[in-house]
Amino acid sequence: MILGILMNINQAWKSTCKVLLGDEIGDMEKYSGYLEEYVESVVMKKSSLSGKDVFFSSDDFLPDACFISQDELDSYIGRFAGFKLNMNQMKDLDSILEAIGEIAYYCGDAVLGTSQKVQESNRVFNSVNVFRSQEIYDSKYVAYSSVARLAEYLFGSNGIGETKFGIRNFNTYQNVRCFETNVIYNCSDCYFTATTGNCNNCFFCFNLRNRNYSIGNVALPRGKYMELKESLLEQVRVELEKNRKLTGIVGLLEKIGRARIVKAGSVPGGKSASIRAEKTNAPIGELDLAFAETTKLLFGMGLKPLLDHREWLYEHVAPLISIPSSLSGKIVHAEPLKYNLIEGSEKVFVKLDESHRLEESRIADSELAKLGYANADRVLEKIAYFTPEAEVGTNINVTACAAYGYAINALECWWPVKTKNAAYCGWSRQSENTFGCSIIFSSKFCVKCFNSLNLNRCFEVSNSNSCTDCYFCHNCENCHDSMFCFNSKSLRYAVGNVEIGREGYLKAKKLVLEEIAGKLGKEKKLELSIFNVGRMHEKK
Repeated sequence: MILGILMNINQAWKSTCKVLLGDEIGDMEKYSGYLEEYVESVVMKKSSLSGKDVFFSSDDFLPDACFISQDELDSYIGRFAGFKLNMNQMKDLDSILEAIGEIAYYCGDAVLGTSQKVQESNRVFNSVNVFRSQEIYDSKYVAYSSVARLAEYLFGSNGIGETKFGIRNFNTYQNVRCFETNVIYNCSDCYFTATTGNCNNCFFCFNLRNRNYSIGNVALPRGKYMELKESLLEQVRVELEKNRKLTGIVGLLEKIGRARIVKAGSVPGGKSASIRAEKTNAPIGELDLAFAETTKLLFGMGLKPLLDHREWLYEHVAPLISIPSSLSGKIVHAEPLKYNLIEGSEKVFVKLDESHRLEESRIADSELAKLGYANADRVLEKIAYFTPEAEVGTNINVTACAAYGYAINALECWWPVKTKNAAYCGWSRQSENTFGCSIIFSSKFCVKCFNSLNLNRCFEVSNSNSCTDCYFCHNCENCHDSMFCFNSKSLRYAVGNVEIGREGYLKAKKLVLEEIAGKLGKEKKLELSIFNVGRMHEKK
């Protein structure tokens, strides 16, 4: 039985189905597997304090790490209120790690700002009625979704901006009433469409711009379109109610890609997840300088060249997918997310500029007459091509990036937006000099920072806000000149959540940075990270 806040979300689900499909199809919980299929789902851990379920946005932690829920912070603070450090415990990096292992707890179930009625979710900001989702900002009525801003009535979706009434949409922006879509922008009333912009009332369409009332890329009179749409929606409703799932836009592209491989005389292989971006040798002089400048600020020693540190910087950032275009063989760059990891992608993916040349492709009138949900993969085979690439605004010196907007000097990133000097990052927004970071907003001079905003000169910081000059910190807010701090606010000159004064802090920092810089300079990598810093912790 659906109880509590799920009653609100379930009612929103029913309303959304009525808007999109013409009628309700039953309770949301019956479709959980279908809705989660291509979404980067939250990860469940057990609280080390209470044993209850706690939800996280990442599974990069060590198996024996300790976890707590956001609502257990008071218990955590009380438990370690007497924790102290002495100078003998800060004589070198290993001593500090041994000392702070006791307090290294990772915090999940983060519900922040004005958020209310949130369940089984993590990192939800100023949002209401959210279930089983992560990285949700300023939204309401969201379930089984990941990374969404300004969304309402959203289900089973990933990478969404400014959308209302959506089910299973992926990498979309400013859409209304859309079902089973992938990379569409400024669209309304679209179904089973991919790579469309400024389109309204489209069904089974690909690579269209500024088109209305189209099925299979065939433009139709409004009346004829609505008649065919109603028939197709009835077929979709029947399939969903019968099986609690259906082959959506991602599965449709996968089926077509596999069919093309077979027709070419090959045998479909494994998922294209095995095809990853290869190291680029493109000129990156400005990024080399920016990386050296950033590491000089952080470690007292500028590191370069940037490419020598690529593997280390990618350690906790999923690398881009690189797929040869099905038309030209040129490399197509895709976000490393589930909806792009499809078998046969090398037979359906195309470059962004190539997708524009496909706008005039369409199915024949005779094919339109017999097009239905069950045979869509066969009828649409000749027009179903897709690009995961997207470019918004003016961009300068952007190399091997999947999608980007208003970016300057970006290398192997996905969605650097209004960002300057970024490499090996995922969703760096309004930031500058960020390297090896993932989901970082309004930040500068950061290396290997994750799920954070308003950071300045930070290294190995996660799930934090408004911090400067911090190292190896997790779930901290308004902390400055601090190292190895967990679940703390308003600290300065602190090590392991203990303020030790400026002189003592600078002495400890000097010891730590000398060791880190030495290892990075020699080995081009560092084993220690924010995700394993508590590895010496002994569970009580």
